[in-house]
Amino acid sequence: MKLDELRKEINTIDEQIMDLFKQRMSVSKKIGEFKKQNNLPILDSKREASMFDVYKKLFDNDDLWNHYRKVLETLMNVSKEYQNE
Repeated sequence: MKLDELRKEINTIDEQIMDLFKQRMSVSKKIGEFKKQNNLPILDSKREASMFDVYKKLFDNDDLWNHYRKVLETLMNVSKEYQNE
């Protein structure tokens, strides 16, 4: 496979990730509104820990999981910031 073809494949994947990110942030905003209306804290440490436990089991490669965990942590932090806006 040529480098240009691989980069094109990455671009396609990035566009899919972008669409999913937009969907995630839309739902995250709704969650933030619900939490504000019900005087709930934005941070739910138990849920975050539970998500890490569940998602880690889906990886059969610890190195890959460690990288994905960083992505997930970033997504959670961005979502919490967006919920506070």
